[in-house]
Parts: sequence; C-alpha cells; structure tokens
Amino acid sequence: MNVEEIVFDMLRENTGRHMCDSGGAYGRNWERNQSLTIEACKQAPTVTYEHKWGYTIDVFQYLVNRLTLDDLCERFNTKCVPASDWDSDYYGVSRNGERWLKAAGLVPHHEFSSAFNTYNHESNLSQILQGEFLSHQDSSHESYVLLQIHGGCDARGGYTDARLFECDPYEFLCENVYGAVIKPDGTEIRVSNTYDGYKLTCDDDDSDTYGYGEEVEIGEDDKVELECLG
Repeated sequence: MNVEEIVFDMLRENTGRHMCDSGGAYGRNWERNQSLTIEACKQAPTVTYEHKWGYTIDVFQYLVNRLTLDDLCERFNTKCVPASDWDSDYYGVSRNGERWLKAAGLVPHHEFSSAFNTYNHESNLSQILQGEFLSHQDSSHESYVLLQIHGGCDARGGYTDARLFECDPYEFLCENVYGAVIKPDGTEIRVSNTYDGYKLTCDDDDSDTYGYGEEVEIGEDDKVELECLG
C-alpha cells in the first residue's frame, strides 16, 4: 500500500465507541468518513475557509504531502498492524510491535523524544493526530513517526492503531498556510500564519493597508484562498 491508501484506511478505521464521547449525537469521525472516497480525498483542497470558524487544514492532504514509506515502514505496517493490544510504551502499538521496532534499531528521536498530540496546542487540522518520532539509534539521518489519527469524538479516546512512516520531524508539525484575502473591489492582500503560527497576518512588505505581520481583518464579502504546502 502507498501513503495515500494507508492514510485513507486510517481515516475510515473503526476506532470504536467510548463512554466519554458524544458521537452518537452527530457521528464520530470514523463514522462520518465512511462516505469518503480516496479520489475525493486526493482532490480536496489543502485548506478551506469559513468566515464563522476560520481556516481548516485537510488532514489527508496534510499527511500525504509530508509522509513517505521505506522498506522498514512497509514491514512494520504489514507485521504489526492491526495491533493485538496497546500494552507497550508507545501509543497505538502492541508489546510485540515495540519489540519489533527495538529489534529494527528504532528508538525515540534524540531531539523529539516526547510523544505529541495536536489537541494539546494550537492546531487547525481537520482531525487530531497523535504519535511519536523515532530514529535509528546509531544515526539521526533517517527519521520516522509512529502515527495515529483520531477517529472518535472526544479527544481522550478513539485513535487508530499506529502506522510507521518516514518523515522530517522539523516539518511534520508545521501547519504553515499561505494565500490571499481578496476584497470585493479586487484588492488582494497576501497572508500567511507564519508570523505567530495561527492568525492570518499580512505577508507582504509592500501592502498599502497592513504592515507586515499585522492581522488582516476578513469581511463576510471577502474571498479567502489558502493552501498548506508540505
């Protein structure tokens, strides 16, 4: 399977029902995703914008533009998924999967040793991600991520089994978006979220309306075009 197929399967993976979530009222992520097709996911924009809620980064596009597979990943994802249990030091991995990773020489990344959950910081991804970065114990040139996608409703439960991917940990959690706010009169203001990682601010030194890094006011009649690049 390639990265697109694996991520698509993870989005639709049955992560169960948990007493803490309220998914029965409007559907859990994995339940809503049953209507998705992989072609629709491939064609989806990387970022959408709603005036009421702001911008949302499509998690499928975000992942397929950041993840790759090597032989090690393919063997782990074949041999250790689905996980028979999660009785290991890694989220979403069985004890057998942990032994497999250690035998392959993969250990927590020397600079990214702690696990992450995107729910715990500012994130505009369409679904929560959880995981841990790994690297070879004798080298930091190749980096990996053990990744779970949240398929439930409440963030405390409802995650997929972890899959192993190659990635650059410095870029993986970077949710930078770029684009433009287009006013009704055609005036275009270049924007990005790179100033503070969250708000859409002016990304043009020559703007007549806003200073660089100043938050751009977006009206109901403004058109917003954004993208998130890997």
